Amino acid sequence: MRNVTVFIVGLLCLITGCHHKVQTNLSNTISDGALIQGVEIVGNKSVTADTIIRQQLHTKPGTRINMAVIKGDIESLYALGFTDVRVEEEPGDSGYKVVRFAVKEK
Repeated sequence: MRNVTVFIVGLLCLITGCHHKVQTNLSNTISDGALIQGVEIVGNKSVTADTIIRQQLHTKPGTRINMAVIKGDIESLYALGFTDVRVEEEPGDSGYKVVRFAVKEK
C-alpha cells in the first residue's frame, strides 16, 4: 500500500512539474494585425533579451502582429526553459504597438 501511495505522489509531481501554462486567451490582450514598434523581453536573467529577440522570436519590429507567430514564439520560449510566458501589448507611437514577452526562469 505504501509503495502505491509513493508511486501516485511521484507521478503527480512529475505531471505537474512538466506541465506549463500556455496563455490561451491572446485575442483579448493582443491586437491582431497591428503594426509592431518594438518587442521586449522581461523577467529573463541568464539569457539577454537581445539574444532571445534576435535568435528565437519571429515577432519583429516593423511587422504586423500575427497570433500564429506569437503562439509559436511562446512555444520557443518554453523550449528555452522558461516556466511561464505571458504576452502583453502596450501602445507605441503613432498607433504602433509594443509587444512584451514576460517570462519566468526556473
